[in-house]
Amino acid sequence: MKKLILAAGVLLWTIACARVDDKKELVVAVKPITKDTVFIQPLGNVSQKYITAMVEGVTKFYDAKVIVLTKVDLTNDLLTASKLRYSAPSILKKFHSNKNKLVLTEVDIATPDPRSPEWGIFGLGDCPGTTCTVSTYRIRKNATDSLILDRLVKIGLHEMGHNYGLPHCEREEKCMMSAAHGTIKQVDIEK
Repeated sequence: MKKLILAAGVLLWTIACARVDDKKELVVAVKPITKDTVFIQPLGNVSQKYITAMVEGVTKFYDAKVIVLTKVDLTNDLLTASKLRYSAPSILKKFHSNKNKLVLTEVDIATPDPRSPEWGIFGLGDCPGTTCTVSTYRIRKNATDSLILDRLVKIGLHEMGHNYGLPHCEREEKCMMSAAHGTIKQVDIEK
């Protein structure tokens, strides 16, 4: 029953994030949420306040059991070509498993993009899939602890939404599944 209620909630959330146009098109989730456990994998040194915020956010929003795994050290195989950032796609590949896993780090992460071979990002998630990664690095600038934690949880829930098959919202900027387009201002206006 719990899974059915959760799946219905996600479907309603998805519909709320999508607006119906003149053609009555509707965006729906690719698959229902059926995962009961989320594993949070700290990568490198991660402050306990960030881990706690993510555990609380995932537990409350997705009604999931959350297990925090033992910290894993950062390794050179995860560095980008410039050796200045860590590769988000490499993180996803290295930590991929059949378990739903959120890799949490405080280092700068990047992904290839038409704008840059190492485009700095807040997070990245397979869509659909089981693995996502989130970094606090780009969300801390000029922000209070409260704002950092709010941003972190939103980004984590967004990337997990991709894992569960949710695409970006195209028409509602306050939808948590809206693409950030490289700006933290977008994350701040999301609900």
